[in-house]
Amino acid sequence: MFLKSIFTLLSIIGISFSWADNMSAPTGLEPYQSDIVSVTKNSKKLQILDIKNKKVKSEILLPQGANGLAIKGDIAYVLCGEAQGELVVIDLKDHRILHKIPVGHYPLAPLIVGNQLYIANRFANTIKVINLEHFNIEHTYSVAREPFAMTATKDGKELWIAHLLPDMKANGEMIAASITKIDLPSGCINNYPLTNGTQTIRDIQLSPDENHLVVSHLLSRYEVPTSQVDRGWINTNAITIIPRATPESNYPIILDDAEMGAANPWGIRFSQDGKNLLVLHAGTQEISIIPWDQLGEKIQKKLSNKETTDELGFISSIRQRIELPLNGPRSLFVDKLGNAYVSGYYSGNVISFNINQPITSQDFQIITLEPDEKLDIGFEGERYFNDASQCFQKWQSCISCHPDARVDALNWDMLNDGLGNPKNTRSMFLSHQLPPVMTLGVRKDAETAVRAGFRHIQFMVPDQDICNKVDYYLSHLQAMPSPKLNQAQLENLELDQASCNQCHDPQLKRGILSDNAKLGKKIFKKAGCSECHPHPYFTNKKMVDVGTLTGLDTGKKIQVPTLMESWRTAPYFHDGRAATIREVILEHNPNDKRGNTSQLKQKELDQLIEYVESL
Repeated sequence: MFLKSIFTLLSIIGISFSWADNMSAPTGLEPYQSDIVSVTKNSKKLQILDIKNKKVKSEILLPQGANGLAIKGDIAYVLCGEAQGELVVIDLKDHRILHKIPVGHYPLAPLIVGNQLYIANRFANTIKVINLEHFNIEHTYSVAREPFAMTATKDGKELWIAHLLPDMKANGEMIAASITKIDLPSGCINNYPLTNGTQTIRDIQLSPDENHLVVSHLLSRYEVPTSQVDRGWINTNAITIIPRATPESNYPIILDDAEMGAANPWGIRFSQDGKNLLVLHAGTQEISIIPWDQLGEKIQKKLSNKETTDELGFISSIRQRIELPLNGPRSLFVDKLGNAYVSGYYSGNVISFNINQPITSQDFQIITLEPDEKLDIGFEGERYFNDASQCFQKWQSCISCHPDARVDALNWDMLNDGLGNPKNTRSMFLSHQLPPVMTLGVRKDAETAVRAGFRHIQFMVPDQDICNKVDYYLSHLQAMPSPKLNQAQLENLELDQASCNQCHDPQLKRGILSDNAKLGKKIFKKAGCSECHPHPYFTNKKMVDVGTLTGLDTGKKIQVPTLMESWRTAPYFHDGRAATIREVILEHNPNDKRGNTSQLKQKELDQLIEYVESL
């Protein structure tokens, strides 16, 4: 705790830290001729890896951290950056950057279809189509919340998109993330929610015959109190099989065994011969190798008996579950010889092994991306936040309910404030700066809440050293500038207040407010919103009875939430009753109890919303 205080003091007097710049954090992995190409987020590199000699062959520095990679011929297409996202085009033969093209806020999941590159702008909720001849944006599709992964049919007529989080109110009977189909010739868009409780969809792939889609995700049992973790009581980890012809029907398959979780499924690939489905478990450092035909037979047998497929141990008799010598497996591919290549986000390495033969610990080939890297305290805290080994039987990690340390868009009935009063997951951003924490303020500070989380949600006795590192990670989370800001014009806000969190980090360059948002800022003050949500934290840090609590919590005071990053933390209110900021103002502000908004004209309302969504 002493170290954390020192770092906090230094940041206040103007010395900032950007942790983990020396850590590689690979985010993309693709084959290239007889080599492998890896791109990294923190060390900002494209590296060509020599498989035979197990070393880095060459590398190119990237202008920003990489979010994803696609390769066609000798050309690599790397998506980089967050608020000022760009496409970096690299000639792998000549080892040089050919183009850098702005592509909008937080681009990821690059997918080449013919002579076009499809890009998901995660927080702008758009899909961009880039012409690879002229590098212009040909089209932009608006889609559901947080597009995170994509796949396309071989004929290039259908694009399928996986969305990370639910895009709806959290107090209804059905809360689930979804997939989207875009019929590319017509531009027709259809959205399909998955099984109730589906959240954090990380990948989507088409089966070799293109008859089915497979997505990896969590299946959260949010409708029961979080009283135990055994047998997937809180979260199970799953893939869902979706018939392409009838995507409204789907079959969730639990990856967990009866007494051992398989936390945080991430990357998915099929072997090139179509015989096996490979699924990475980013929280347990494992891979599942599942015979595709046998899985289909088991599903058909269940369906013919009118039974469900989502049961623990459903695939235990047919799949191989293999522990990997890395940490944070997210990206993979399989070559035609059956050699699988997997990158470790937190261990900074790439491993290979052959899936067609029995696998032992001696069979792994390992390439270290940054031989001299030393684990940074913030990066190590992030690793533990993602690591399910800190949970009893490895059912879940902290990101199972707090992806990116933010929200999962679900209501949970926690035991810390009584039973029968579920509440929406709150973001951990600024939690260490704004005590007390939890909706009802039941934890005196975030440090206490972190230790309670390990004890009562992970069901493990908390290790103090690990908790301290997680504290450091959470207390140094950086704000992400909103996609509503004008990123073409950057400003570096330097205010007198030491803790200005409109810019959060004094050295963070943000886009400027739009003209509408500037007018909305005036309305925000005029309507009295700033009384409860003042600068710099956009909360007055008080416990207030705002009249929104119901049931067992009626009349209780809640902590006024920060509006920082509210553009990414839907749904809103303690029970997630509002899916959008617009609903917050229009439908849930009776008698102007939370700001004088009832007399606003439509244009003024739009301006106010744009300002709030720019914070």
